Amino acid sequence: MVEHGIDVQAFCWYVDTTEGPLKNPRNGYQLHDGFKYAKYKDYMKYCLIWECSSSKYGSEQFRTHVVPFWFENYFLDTNYLILDNKIVIGAFGLGNLTKAECFGSVEGAKAEFDYLDEVAKSYSFDGIIFLGSNDMALLESLGADGRMAYHWLEAGCEFEATKNMNEATNALSDTVYQIPTISSGYNDLAWVSDEGRS
Repeated sequence: MVEHGIDVQAFCWYVDTTEGPLKNPRNGYQLHDGFKYAKYKDYMKYCLIWECSSSKYGSEQFRTHVVPFWFENYFLDTNYLILDNKIVIGAFGLGNLTKAECFGSVEGAKAEFDYLDEVAKSYSFDGIIFLGSNDMALLESLGADGRMAYHWLEAGCEFEATKNMNEATNALSDTVYQIPTISSGYNDLAWVSDEGRS
């Protein structure tokens, strides 16, 4: 990747428990056992894409266990992506955070992102750059800085489809920046067995 000019990786990040301290984030081996020991890691930065769609914890768990874990294991790492002295963090499935089993509402979810921003400032950062991959209205309500596409579905492997999706999404908001996303398309073949296909 370094030889081909890729200088940032975004790793999907999951929690491994809904209660108590975090120990081994699900699929964390790619970052914890792979990237952090890679020979050329100091030539790259990384950031997290928080996988929220399966989250089932509230404010207390988030503030007591998740946020401290992020700072201890990632945000204070010299390889973590910091722009303009702000911590960059992405999120996927943000709508789940507004449900009763998580933060309970849009306002509740926004309060947690505001909390994360304040914690960042307590570590002498200037806050966070919060990116999401959900609909623009939700991202605006949560105070997101930008929107990134996780991918552009199956048609994303076609130039015109990717171009059109980027342009259409960019036109949806004056306050949330659409990060141009180049997509290779979507293929879940590696996830689904032949028996599981319909």
